Amino acid sequence: MSELVDRLKNDHQILLGKLAAVKRLGIVSPAAKKELFECRDILREHLKREDELPYPKLWGAAQTDIMLKARLEIFAKDMTDISKTVMDFFNKYKKESSGEEFQKDIAVVLAVLGSRIRI
Repeated sequence: MSELVDRLKNDHQILLGKLAAVKRLGIVSPAAKKELFECRDILREHLKREDELPYPKLWGAAQTDIMLKARLEIFAKDMTDISKTVMDFFNKYKKESSGEEFQKDIAVVLAVLGSRIRI
């Protein structure tokens, strides 16, 4: 499990670094677009890894631990909301958009991810 946690933390560092680079470069830059869609792909794989590995075991343990179950339900709701916000962002910026709107939107994404990611 320790190896999985290290992998997930590494994903977090990569995602935050790439999103910060995209913000700095601006969406109109080809380099930023490349970084942005690499982020999307990393995030998809990251979420898949989380869904397949630690969470089934936690949900199994939650069947006999009401406090764990309550925490997991809150966490699952938060993750659903975060995933929607972030994936909506990626879908919105498949095509170029105004720089000002992009800067506001990526600030939201960075804040949302930053509030959940623990390195």
